[in-house]
Amino acid sequence: MTIRMSVSKVNLHHNCPRAYKYRYIEKYVSIKIPEYNDDRLVGKTLHHGLETSIDEMMEYYSNEVRYLTDDHVNEMIKLEYWCNVGHEFIDTVVVLHKEYVIETEDYKGIVDLITDNGDGTVDIWDYKYSSGIQYYKDTEQMDIYKTFLEGLGFKVRGMNFIFFPKSKIKHKDSESLYQFRQRIVETIKAADMTILPIEFNINKVKIFSQKCVNLLNDSTFIKIKSDNCKWCDYKKLCENGSDPTMSILPVNERSDKRKKDKMDKHIYGDSYSGKSIFMDQFPNVLFANTDGNISRLTSAVIRLKDIITTEGRITKKKWAWEVFVEMVDELEVNHTHGFERIVLDLVEDIFDYCRLYYLDKNNLSHESDAGYGKGWDLVRSPFLTQVKRLKNIGLEITYISKVAVGSVSQKNGQSITTYSPNINDKLANVLAGTVDATFYLDASGKERFLTVGKDPYIVRGSRFDFDTDMIKLDKDVFLKEVEVALSKDVVKNVDGRKVREVVAENKEDIVEAAADNKEEVVKEVKGTRQSRKPKTVVSTGDVDVKEEVEKLESTDFEPLEDVPFAETDMYFEHPESECFMIVKKGESLGFLNSLSGGHCEEISKEDYDLGMAWGPSKTSPSEEVKEVKEVKEESKSEPTTQPRRRRR
Repeated sequence: MTIRMSVSKVNLHHNCPRAYKYRYIEKYVSIKIPEYNDDRLVGKTLHHGLETSIDEMMEYYSNEVRYLTDDHVNEMIKLEYWCNVGHEFIDTVVVLHKEYVIETEDYKGIVDLITDNGDGTVDIWDYKYSSGIQYYKDTEQMDIYKTFLEGLGFKVRGMNFIFFPKSKIKHKDSESLYQFRQRIVETIKAADMTILPIEFNINKVKIFSQKCVNLLNDSTFIKIKSDNCKWCDYKKLCENGSDPTMSILPVNERSDKRKKDKMDKHIYGDSYSGKSIFMDQFPNVLFANTDGNISRLTSAVIRLKDIITTEGRITKKKWAWEVFVEMVDELEVNHTHGFERIVLDLVEDIFDYCRLYYLDKNNLSHESDAGYGKGWDLVRSPFLTQVKRLKNIGLEITYISKVAVGSVSQKNGQSITTYSPNINDKLANVLAGTVDATFYLDASGKERFLTVGKDPYIVRGSRFDFDTDMIKLDKDVFLKEVEVALSKDVVKNVDGRKVREVVAENKEDIVEAAADNKEEVVKEVKGTRQSRKPKTVVSTGDVDVKEEVEKLESTDFEPLEDVPFAETDMYFEHPESECFMIVKKGESLGFLNSLSGGHCEEISKEDYDLGMAWGPSKTSPSEEVKEVKEVKEESKSEPTTQPRRRRR
């Protein structure tokens, strides 16, 4: 067996062969969503920012977490500061390569930065978001990079680590969020970026080679106990033989996702918003209900509650959690029940039943009584084990939760309302990895919608690519949207735009798809469609695709290719309404063809920021900036009076 080596892979095997086996041979991966300050997450985020820009770094970080909290914003303040410092340094050197990939038959590694010294030699640099300088000083990473780069023709003169110190600052009870963030900035400004030169050591290369030989010859993959076990991703798997938060990858074979007939999901929203009634529209549903609100349900229901029985003077209690476990037991062995879907309503109550049961069983009043971390594992592990059993049965699972409304303060102090499931964040992160989609049920208007689009302040998202961010709370509408999402086979990049291929297997499908495509193009030209993703139609049947496309091209609407797309981020002002908008790179400018869009004026980012900061006024930002500049040029000695503006 040929193994392509890397420093991280070889050192993982050296520290613990068992952990190496779990990751690279059995290919276990964690389905947990990282915490706001997860070492890998913030490290990758800073690397991404130093390779690209601060804006792209922030977008990357936001996409990697479920939603933003004050803790996330605090971490982003640190990342933004160090990214600025890093870019200031990068501006002082001659960059030859960023993220240079060394890839040979036997080795793969990525050099963060290669700079040109102007004399035919280069320096290599590696970023570390860490304060552990001594640890990295003794590693062989840079020595291996130099060895392989020189084998590729580079002349390496200098090797350097760049350390961005990672600060862990706790929020004091006596200080406000604003004061805490001021202290964060003061603390990181007091620290310095450190450059650590590394002297080449051939002995490190020899040691690395021996580690590679040991890996290749290993067939037992024993467990090595050390302090690293406390933080190992595979701790529970190693100790117990299983871990509900781990998933093993399947055989590398493609499956037809269009044949998928089940969607595991998590739906949360306000009380009385219609979560349970929506699921009751589906056939063959079993409700595991905790709150007793079942009068309007027509599906089968199991009431999860404590059952008290009396035999003479003896009172017996059957815990609600025991009722739930018995239900899972029967579903697991009884294959004639006819149920296709199970709804855990409410999932936070079921977890609380588990919690109360195991606390009582272990004579504890709170998880903390069992010691750090042990109490939490005591109640979480049994719950996740039962969820895993339900997943293995093959039923479609729907978690239902109430909504928890919170707030997050941005750097400028503005408070933004957040919405998340009413369940512990750590547990919610694990549950999110077991479903295909998380929906927030918006019942704020006359119509009720399942919302699924990515939003940093609302926990929601999907593995499916829905055409819309809002789906009407109706079974037939929902299933149609799922069908459309599943029909999207491939996403191609054509002329800088995403073009979707919709696979149609018969004539009716392609004619319908062609009609949908025509309607979408018309709406795109008029500037009324929110989704800016044009479709092309491809057939795998006997239909003449060319003939159908020619029908579309013969119509009298404007071709999609004539609709302009933003080549970079663009900013606009609508003078009549004094509104401002931003169009991201790659998005359609079709709204300029509409009656209202035609009056929009392109402005600079500076004017856009000024307008968003001050809000509506009699003077547009561009005009006001111009007026202020003219006054300053006429007379710097005379005081200038800027037009007064009203804050929003």
